[in-house]
Amino acid sequence: MPVSYSLGAHEPLAHRLRTGNAATDERQRYAEEVSDAALDRAVAIGADTVHIACYKGFGLEHEKDTIARAADFAARARKRDLHVSIYVQGAPVYYETFLAETPEAADWLVTNQFGQHVPWGFQVFRRYMCLSAPGFIEYQQKMIRTVVDAVGPDDVFMDNVSWNPPPNDCHCPCCQRDFRRHLERTFGDRLEDETGIASLDHVEIPRTDPFFYPPDSFRLIRDPIHQESVRFRVQSLRRYLQAMYDTVKSIDAKMTFGCNAGCDHFRVNTPYTSGQWIEDIDAATDHWSLEEFAFRPRVEPDGSVVSKARINKVAEFYGRTIGRGMWGEATDDDRRVTIGEALTFARGRIGGIGNLAAPKGYFDGIAPTLKWARGLQEKIAAGRIVAPVASLRLLASQAFVRFAPMHYGCMTEQALLEGHVPFLIATDAIFDRLDEFSVVVMPNMPALSDRQVELLRRFVQRGGGLLLIGQSATTDERLRVRTNHPFADAFAPDALDSLLEMGPPHFVPRVDVSRLTHTIHGELGSGKVAWLPTLTPTSTVQWQRDPYFPFRIVLPEEVRPPAEATELIQLVKAVAPWPFPVEVEAPRHVMAEYRRDDDRLYVHLVNLSTDAAARDVALHVNEPVAGEATVHPMDGKAFSVQPRAAGQGWRIDLPLLDRYALVEIAVK
Repeated sequence: MPVSYSLGAHEPLAHRLRTGNAATDERQRYAEEVSDAALDRAVAIGADTVHIACYKGFGLEHEKDTIARAADFAARARKRDLHVSIYVQGAPVYYETFLAETPEAADWLVTNQFGQHVPWGFQVFRRYMCLSAPGFIEYQQKMIRTVVDAVGPDDVFMDNVSWNPPPNDCHCPCCQRDFRRHLERTFGDRLEDETGIASLDHVEIPRTDPFFYPPDSFRLIRDPIHQESVRFRVQSLRRYLQAMYDTVKSIDAKMTFGCNAGCDHFRVNTPYTSGQWIEDIDAATDHWSLEEFAFRPRVEPDGSVVSKARINKVAEFYGRTIGRGMWGEATDDDRRVTIGEALTFARGRIGGIGNLAAPKGYFDGIAPTLKWARGLQEKIAAGRIVAPVASLRLLASQAFVRFAPMHYGCMTEQALLEGHVPFLIATDAIFDRLDEFSVVVMPNMPALSDRQVELLRRFVQRGGGLLLIGQSATTDERLRVRTNHPFADAFAPDALDSLLEMGPPHFVPRVDVSRLTHTIHGELGSGKVAWLPTLTPTSTVQWQRDPYFPFRIVLPEEVRPPAEATELIQLVKAVAPWPFPVEVEAPRHVMAEYRRDDDRLYVHLVNLSTDAAARDVALHVNEPVAGEATVHPMDGKAFSVQPRAAGQGWRIDLPLLDRYALVEIAVK
């Protein structure tokens, strides 16, 4: 995979003018973005892809000039051996022009629980379309065939594929019918056993009280039918994407299809709010992106470390390489930090850089760095990921327990990043892939099905390590309390006796993990288990930020390692069946990623601080090495370092890490 990046501007002129996001010379800027000079600039800095606006949802007739502009641009790009990616719209439409062209589309609009159509946030001239409406799906398939025929792109990228949060989710007759069918498939003849009701005849998509009990005030979602409304939205969004994917592949099997998988995916309960769950999106696309603009890599004035690496940590779990893009980096140093993090975690796939009408001189300072990276591209992209640790994000826990699993996940992942632990972020698919990992970390993931429990127990019994944090594994997938914890037999006989309690208002058992006053350790078969009772935020959780929506989102300033970060990392290593192949000793603002092939270890290091170089960085290699290590520093010449024996392994010292370095280690 080459070191690659793309340039492009995805918003058509009509959108800029209607939103007011335009300069006084916007028409001139719009023309310059697709000029030969812009394309030549892309070639000059080594871009391999250009991205261009093609369809935004105004209607095919209204946007015929936009499509023609994209076709002309693509033809000139191909003459320069550039790949072309086109931007198309997913869910919202500009209803004034769209309905003028397609009057029957009035039946495809989302209808919320109040019988109203739903605007696209502040852009009241846009409205959500129902992703389950057959007419809208057919229109979108027609749109794809039309623009692909006109432009002939290499890639189709669809933006804004989402449902709207309740109470503005869709309650149209089509969705009500499909929801009942979903319930029939899910429960079958166990409907009454699972839900307490015997008939679905009068079941509707759940409605909520918008004033006293708004959707985001729900701390727990226990009602199985309410839970299934979340899964229904996730699955219907996946079906919509699958229809678009199949349309693209029916035209050209080599053409790729991708989408925007959402904003702030790791901080927001996206299954509940937007129907977006990364596992289902990944299954229906060739690639996807996540908007995490708050996480431009940097070190804050208070020393807090901010990184986009978690995007790549989950992408690697699916075998994907995701470029994150460069947007808003103000200085060349900031831009080099972003490039360094992309080289470290994205195998050199930087993603989009600004746009074709970037300010004069935008690329001048980083052009040498991009050239240096292209020269090292084979080594930067080499190797398979080394990630013996999996930190879990599970659908039932994240969707039905509104805040704590997200917050614990963010804190745990940040601790692992700053502690240089080799890990990936894994979703429910891990239960069919547990043999790929040696340690599983559950950051407050209470909901496990019986099947997941059994597979996880087998994993530990065969020698795997398990770290439970908070309420993990205390309920089934419906949040029904397990009166016998599935890993109780790993600990001392009386270790968990005090955790069960009965109390008002419903007097059903519940688990109070706060009664665990310290971490407990145990063994199950050949594997080790530890239970860390709680994580203490090192930043103040802003409960007062919104009295109606306290469980909606983890704020960026809350994504910090917990007070127990050191203990957490020690526990991960303690339950691991063997040492990690490489361990990095470095300041916490240095990020590390690890890959290997048959006879090489590749350790990627990036210093996120622009204030000073990182000093006294050391690599501890826990397997035999074969000769000198080679260090490839950003914008510099490679040099060799002689490993020295240290304990049971080898130590490689780097006295200085300015921005990024690839350390190549030959192993026996």
